[in-house]
Amino acid sequence: KPPVDLLRQHNIPIAIATSVSEAYIAFAAILGVVFNKETLRAHQVFGIVLAVVSVILLSAITAQ
Repeated sequence: KPPVDLLRQHNIPIAIATSVSEAYIAFAAILGVVFNKETLRAHQVFGIVLAVVSVILLSAITAQ
């Protein structure tokens, strides 16, 4: 039998799920900087910051 935790559903707000799933490019860019020592341009850094801030704000707003 699989553990119970694998079968449990987590209901998270759609705003958080969408923003996290659409921010995968930002996470890939961060991994590229960390592991491949890539350099980012200013607009790429701005996009990463915007993606992270939006996830945090949406989490704070929907947690109320």
